[in-house]
Amino acid sequence: MKKLMLCLGLLAAIAAPSSNAHACAANTYSSGASTTMDQLYKSECAVYGWDSGLITKNFTANCCITSVWIRVNYNDWAALHAAGKLEGLRYQRVINNSDGSTSIGFRKVNSTGFTVISSEDFSR
Repeated sequence: MKKLMLCLGLLAAIAAPSSNAHACAANTYSSGASTTMDQLYKSECAVYGWDSGLITKNFTANCCITSVWIRVNYNDWAALHAAGKLEGLRYQRVINNSDGSTSIGFRKVNSTGFTVISSEDFSR
């Protein structure tokens, strides 16, 4: 009887939804305004954007998706793209706007160029 109860308990634990089921979505975090770029470049979370606070900024990130920042020589990038080696690659780019602000854009590489995608598509 004890073995049956143990088996049923284990089965219930496996079948029950995880308490972290809702944690794998974009969340808002607060950070000092001076550390916003650190959050963007050093965080393992996929950062989607931030507000324009002066002292603190709220940034939106999805920490269930691990992302990394790399710098690539543009000539190498162009050669790999021309050879079709980057097909399907999703990437995030920092955009310096004409008003001095910074924003983030998301793209996916395809055979003819680049397609603008949403942050949700970046996270899939």
